[in-house]
Amino acid sequence: MAPQPRVGVVSRLTACLALLVVGPVTAAVALAAGSGSDSSCSDTAFQRNRWTAVPLPRQSTVEALARLNGSECTFLAVTATKAVMLSEDNGRSWRKVGTAPVRASALLTDGLAPDSALLVPAPVGGTVPAIPGRGAAGLYRTGDRGTSFAAVSGLDGGQVNDVTTDPSDVSRVVVAVDAVRVDAPAPIGSSRLPGPPSLAVSTDGGHSFSPMPGSAAFSAVASAIDPTDPSVVYAVSKGASGGVWVSTNNGAAFTRSSATGANDVLASALLGGGTQLYAASDVGLLVSRDKGTTFDVKQATVGFTALAGEAGHPEALMLGTASGLRRSVDSGKTSKQARSGLSPGCHPDAIAAASGPAPTPFLIACAGRWWSYRSDGADYGAPDDPGLPGVPVGTMAVQKMKALAQRPQPERGDGASGSVAFDGDALIYTSKTEKGVLHRVDVSSGAALPDLEVKGAGYLEWITYDSLRHHLFAIDADAQYNVIDIDLRTDKWQPVGPLPTPVGVETEGNAFSGLGLSYDANVNRFFGVLDHGSSLYTFDRQLRQTSTCVIPIPTGLGYDPDDNGSITVTTPGAASVVSSGDGGVYVELEDDTSLLRMDGACHLLGVFAHPNYPEAGDENDAIACDTVTFPGKAALWLRDGYKRVFTAFQIPSGYCALTTELSVTASRQVDAGLPGSVCGRLVRAATHRPIAHQQVGLFVHEHEVGKPTTDADGRACTNYFPRLDDLPPTVLPGHRAGVANRDVVGAFLGNAAYRPSSSRTTTLLQGFVGNPAPPVPPPLPPAALPPVAPAVAPPPPGPPPPPQPPVPPAGQPQPIAQGHPGAQPGAMGAPGAAMQQEEEVELEAQGADTGVDSFSELAAPPVGIFGAGALLGLAVIARRRRSRVIAAGG
Repeated sequence: MAPQPRVGVVSRLTACLALLVVGPVTAAVALAAGSGSDSSCSDTAFQRNRWTAVPLPRQSTVEALARLNGSECTFLAVTATKAVMLSEDNGRSWRKVGTAPVRASALLTDGLAPDSALLVPAPVGGTVPAIPGRGAAGLYRTGDRGTSFAAVSGLDGGQVNDVTTDPSDVSRVVVAVDAVRVDAPAPIGSSRLPGPPSLAVSTDGGHSFSPMPGSAAFSAVASAIDPTDPSVVYAVSKGASGGVWVSTNNGAAFTRSSATGANDVLASALLGGGTQLYAASDVGLLVSRDKGTTFDVKQATVGFTALAGEAGHPEALMLGTASGLRRSVDSGKTSKQARSGLSPGCHPDAIAAASGPAPTPFLIACAGRWWSYRSDGADYGAPDDPGLPGVPVGTMAVQKMKALAQRPQPERGDGASGSVAFDGDALIYTSKTEKGVLHRVDVSSGAALPDLEVKGAGYLEWITYDSLRHHLFAIDADAQYNVIDIDLRTDKWQPVGPLPTPVGVETEGNAFSGLGLSYDANVNRFFGVLDHGSSLYTFDRQLRQTSTCVIPIPTGLGYDPDDNGSITVTTPGAASVVSSGDGGVYVELEDDTSLLRMDGACHLLGVFAHPNYPEAGDENDAIACDTVTFPGKAALWLRDGYKRVFTAFQIPSGYCALTTELSVTASRQVDAGLPGSVCGRLVRAATHRPIAHQQVGLFVHEHEVGKPTTDADGRACTNYFPRLDDLPPTVLPGHRAGVANRDVVGAFLGNAAYRPSSSRTTTLLQGFVGNPAPPVPPPLPPAALPPVAPAVAPPPPGPPPPPQPPVPPAGQPQPIAQGHPGAQPGAMGAPGAAMQQEEEVELEAQGADTGVDSFSELAAPPVGIFGAGALLGLAVIARRRRSRVIAAGG
């Protein structure tokens, strides 16, 4: 069976307040979010690295939900009564804008033109979710935010299984329909057409569709359009014609490139050109970098049912399996569980990913509810999988590097060394004539800083900085080329091991110098090149080689000239390497003017040129990466040992961010209606120096309470007023409410200069304390009897009236009148019926661990539970590109 329909959707949690009138007193309870409540919704998010239930409009059964493309805050929903609801403030308020022509199974908006959506009908009978091949057929389209819908043409009654939009053209949409199953096997390379087309394409934004003739060779369950070449269309199918099918002519014909039946397909653009293709199959994840010509199978023991990718990070994926969701950040080579916040039985058949900047929000549906996940980006630095097939280099334009600044080299030196490293504040360099000495210059002012002396060490070269521990790795050229680890805090060092002899494919035969190394703290590995070499090597922390790949040097670059400009080495090669901080590298070539940006698998991401720099006397042409000194710009520092100057050249795709640490603190206890404080402090992980002028997101109980900017000490604080859905329920008057232990989360999303980081703690939230109810007045005495007809004899005297009950003391609590058992908290038959003892503290289980919207179960506090003059209120909680259709009951 084909996977259930899917659609890309993301939503946000918001709430609004309503007022409750009790007797003559009317007031609002000020329990809104803190100073961050007005922050733009494009920057707000659920708690990171876990799934969180997406709130929906209250008192409505929402069967389809989507965010309108091009608007960060506008959401469209279709209810069970076919009402079309619109929110333009990220769910703070909803209004009805129209009526859908049919009940909806799903909505598709992402990748379409702004204000547009495609509605997938529910099956006949209104059962949701839709099951492919059964029930309603076709699509409906709106271009006015749900005010009106019109049926699309050209699908001939086919049930829609999958919708894909062209990343380069919002008017082009491809749908997979449930066509007649193709039973005849089709060999690899076949383009035979045994059945009706199973793919249809629209070129007018989804108004009308026409069949893709070549898709008659199979029954498609999913498709993808190549992001770098829209004429290339990929499709996957199951059964006898199952496999991966590729068209290079807009679907006129398809050829079968893999016979492995697949459940889902994804095409992601690589940063330097080319495409990474994924197919989710029952026997592993199929990965290709040559447009489906060859595939490498990853995690062959795992069956994958669905997949979705991260924007801007083609190696990062969310994967569906029979045992739950998994996440991979190394192109599927490995994966880890990503089920935090979900119930054990949630095994979705589809995953949606919204387009836009990373971190990408993912969306799934389980048991009639929607769940959202957004990472904090901390795992983006995992290395790309070097075991993938090679990538055709192609032609790539050379970008000129602009000089940003120069700094003098205070130490005179002999020009023999080009070693340089950057620790976030200073350029560190060495001299061949001064053993064990590390010179430093302030990168901002150019002033000389005190030297560091590494006692017992010899001439140090190929120095490289560890931004996680504030250490420096270096090659001791006087100690048989051992690699040593230097603690910059203490100047003490210890050996790591001898410089390894790499095993690779050095084809030019002229690698006559030693290995140069660069350490990447974010992936905990070394990258290395041989002088005049043609390979990139990777080593673990113990200098054990883990992989190698061939550097794709563009034609005409990389030749080593002599002093007169003639070529002295007949083949191109590398001169030095520095890690880019995200699993990739920059490689300086031997022509002394060219720089390559590559990922860890030697896929070319950029080619840059700078003015000619003379080589150091010992062929040590080191470079250092810097994204801190020049705000908003990334730079590479090159050292001219002869002219004794450092020059920073701008690079447009730099990263090499410094690692950070974020700590978060909060008031130990916050009482209802009173403010508390939530703070984060952001520092560099290596030196613990504060980082100023950075936004930190602060969350309590999964609500954003502020997004303050760090000060000079790295601190960012905001006041926090508990919301009603944060608090434990109110109990009987005269007794204390429970205390809720709530998560407090701080998240720094990172940027080009600093790596992301996050932290959490807890705070106790004290609920309302009930006041005594007013005393009950005594009953009135019985009224006098009316006169009656005269009697012959007077009646006997009547009995005396019964005594009146005493008035209860003012301080005693009274029972609360209930309309029926269970109508109010504490009612008979309802949880909380037993009265709590005075001063008893009731701890709530943390809702964040259950993934349940605890606020949806809140009941109204009983009338009279607060004293006269107290603030009263009820919270009305607004519950609430790959273009994939997600059914609500997945």
